[in-house]
Amino acid sequence: MSKSDYQRIPRQVFMTTRFPISSVLNSHFKALNSLNPEYEFYLYNDNQVREYISEHWGDFLIGIYDSIGEEYFPAKIDLWRYLIIYDKGGVYFDDKSGPVRALRNLIKPRDRMIISTWGENVSHWKKKYGHKKGEFTNWCVISEPKHPMIKCIIVDIIRRIINSDGLETGKTGVLNLTGPIGSTTTILDNLEDMKSEIRILKNTFNRKMYFNALTKTKKFSRIHESMREKDRLYSIQKTPIVDVSKVRALVSEYSSGCNHCLESIIFEIPDSKQRC
Repeated sequence: MSKSDYQRIPRQVFMTTRFPISSVLNSHFKALNSLNPEYEFYLYNDNQVREYISEHWGDFLIGIYDSIGEEYFPAKIDLWRYLIIYDKGGVYFDDKSGPVRALRNLIKPRDRMIISTWGENVSHWKKKYGHKKGEFTNWCVISEPKHPMIKCIIVDIIRRIINSDGLETGKTGVLNLTGPIGSTTTILDNLEDMKSEIRILKNTFNRKMYFNALTKTKKFSRIHESMREKDRLYSIQKTPIVDVSKVRALVSEYSSGCNHCLESIIFEIPDSKQRC
């Protein structure tokens, strides 16, 4: 590899969607490929998402994944996106999202992780943390493999699932338990110690990303919503997100009462010294 080709963040994009793929999304995926010919694109279906976790992360993680209700598939994907980016590195996009221009215009050779706010829930984060730019995106995740911030996000998602009382439901439950409210909390809790390893942007990656590339806006659209089955529409769900009995049985089997060794269980690190 020549110096001009060097890039710490692998040139690969991971996405998942419901199959069969609609014509609108198919056109979107083709445009992403055309815009970024130097990137490998990996599009996972529902079964491949589960197979990846089972094959690469083992019984404990697949047990956590399976404890999330089938009607909350977006919450399952919240976990998967961080697992696959931690493992392989690259870029994760929600199926409707994408860059305004080619990724080469955003990602620099020595970037290790790029995060960005996008103006959501500004008052919440300002009141809680004094953070004035709002929530960090989780619909776009950009990182090298094994980044410590991604590791902390994974640990915190699983810790929240383990500590769930089974009362979390619907959109608010997902956003807090596995989604961007949870991940933003983790980022702000750890950012001071990791600033040298993360490039921090605002205004949706300096206006270089679309939350909804189908309409080129930061809003949901009827075009995309009409492609979803009920298990994608988590905001309408009334059932608990987490099967608490499954989680408690899993924790009992793996932890042997050792609450502090969650990280070691997840990453299979004996006597891990790095704690999140």
